[in-house]
Amino acid sequence: MRYASLSICLVIMLSGCGGSDSSSDKDLFSLWTATDSSLVLDLTNGDFSTPTDFFFDMGNGALCGCTLTAFGSQASGTYTFNSCTYEIGSSSRGDPGCNALNHTGTYTKSGNVLTTYDSFGEATFR
Repeated sequence: MRYASLSICLVIMLSGCGGSDSSSDKDLFSLWTATDSSLVLDLTNGDFSTPTDFFFDMGNGALCGCTLTAFGSQASGTYTFNSCTYEIGSSSRGDPGCNALNHTGTYTKSGNVLTTYDSFGEATFR
């Protein structure tokens, strides 16, 4: 269950990388919301081939920090989350396994729909 939530968070993060929005074709680097939850991915400061700091709230008081990099085009590409480490938190067990967030994935974007695919599964955002 924890990894399913992480997957959704990762997908959201990848979806929302900086840029402007259009009513007909949303920029990849925007604010995205998962279609099956209220999770929001804000990547408005991102850009292609530029490592961007990203932090995951693990939901138990722990915070994991990663580097997110997107490669490709507005329509499709790949992404990486790497250097994921335990930053800080009130989790009684300490590091919840932040290094498990290190992974690569792919994405497609059509209009205002972003879909990500990785080892955690598939996620859709609008």
